[in-house]
Amino acid sequence: AQQVLDQQPERIRSFLLKSSLLGEFDADLCRAVFGPGEDWGECIDFILKSNLFVTPIGDLGRWIRYHHLFSNFLQDRMQREQSEETERIFRRLAEVYRERGDWEQVYQTLRRMGDHAAISDLIGEIGSDLLKEGRIALLREWIEALPPSEVNTHPRIQSLLGTILFTEGKQDEGLILLGNAADTQRSGEDLAGFVTTLHRQASALRMVGKFNDALKNAEEARRLAEKDPSMLASEATAIREIGVNHYHQGNLKVAIESLDRALRIFEKLDDSQSAALVKMELGLAFAEQGEYRKALSNYQQVLEYWRSRQNPIQQAPLLNNMGVLYHTIGEYAQANHYFEQALQYARKNHVARMEAYILAGIGDLYTDLEAYPAAHQAYATAIELSHNLNDRYLQFYLLVSEAKLAIREGRFDAAERLLKGADGEGEEDENDSRYNQ
Repeated sequence: AQQVLDQQPERIRSFLLKSSLLGEFDADLCRAVFGPGEDWGECIDFILKSNLFVTPIGDLGRWIRYHHLFSNFLQDRMQREQSEETERIFRRLAEVYRERGDWEQVYQTLRRMGDHAAISDLIGEIGSDLLKEGRIALLREWIEALPPSEVNTHPRIQSLLGTILFTEGKQDEGLILLGNAADTQRSGEDLAGFVTTLHRQASALRMVGKFNDALKNAEEARRLAEKDPSMLASEATAIREIGVNHYHQGNLKVAIESLDRALRIFEKLDDSQSAALVKMELGLAFAEQGEYRKALSNYQQVLEYWRSRQNPIQQAPLLNNMGVLYHTIGEYAQANHYFEQALQYARKNHVARMEAYILAGIGDLYTDLEAYPAAHQAYATAIELSHNLNDRYLQFYLLVSEAKLAIREGRFDAAERLLKGADGEGEEDENDSRYNQ
């Protein structure tokens, strides 16, 4: 490698050293990073024709990269000979990728620089978008690569990690991190970050059945966001959370009004992702009212959207809701089809909570189909997951479902024991309308 480098004209030698920092590149990227002073396309043609340990990539072969050993040699030499220029090129490369919206390349560039503070700022800036897009595994990978000191001193990252842990079933850890983030942000200057954390706290508290606390957080987020016109999306998110809480407490009229208001704001902002989430929740409320056509119309629109975005994490709860709806109206084959798809997505993406709820729905379906052994198996797996998740509502629901199954099988003593257990669970959360139903 040293001999090859030394044999090149100074212009090409300089290009080899500088371009090695880019990883994969073409003439346009060279122009954006290094400036317009050279004919970068001509330089690329020269090293291709000279076969200087370079490989064309892409369908048209316009992009190239060096053999990894040659690339490592060039980068090491560039760092030793021109350390300040190396850092300048890396920073400009990160800027270029930021301008192009290529966040993974921004991250990789910052990581190569070892700039943990800049990585933390990047995660805090775009983490919410990655969550919306269902890229939880990527976000977690980035956070776990940070030194613990960065996570512990960056409330936005704590908020994101708390949400990830909660989604994965580690509820207590998730709620603690969300609480820590909120406490830090409450007394700080990051209002947007604080409001986002309040949204996440409200959602998590709702999922563990603490509806009054969830509603309190959502209302606080709404009050803070409505004071700043630039935070209209955050206000809509709070209104959406308020609507979902009212849905779970059985206040369907208020729930639909709130969700519809949030939907109108998101559509005005051209925020298709958030609008899709609200449409799914409106579908739930319509189904609860018995307006199945409206519910199914909403679900179909949202399914088309998430499929176009190739977002399996968001498809899992939607497909589960469609399975429940088709089961309710007696279309069992369709219900099974959607349940199986939902289960596949939940397991593939390690969303334990969603997997447990889907299995509960599958158990209900098999019970009505009189496939009792299969129903028992689905319930047993769901029960195991619900205990790991400490989801009391799901435990309650499964006790009732197992009791119904026992009655179908003529095991009345077992049904009585199960119902007594369910009654004890339900008394702890009487404010949740789901228990009353």
